[in-house]
Amino acid sequence: MNIRNELAPILLQAISDAIQFNRAIMDGGFLNDSESHFEYLVSLNHLLHYLEEEYKKIEAEVGMPLNLLALESA
Repeated sequence: MNIRNELAPILLQAISDAIQFNRAIMDGGFLNDSESHFEYLVSLNHLLHYLEEEYKKIEAEVGMPLNLLALESA
């Protein structure tokens, strides 16, 4: 898969937002199958960490330092 550099920060932020949203759902007690949802949240977290490592390789080209992105992990 090849993601255009200008889309990389958006992808990272979208995964981070998904983590925040799904954590709020779990914390709110709105789920019947919280174990399955927890596994999904863990998968999102692994994906975010992978994308962060990949982003570091293109960070200079993108022009947006990773530490300036408001990323939230589980």
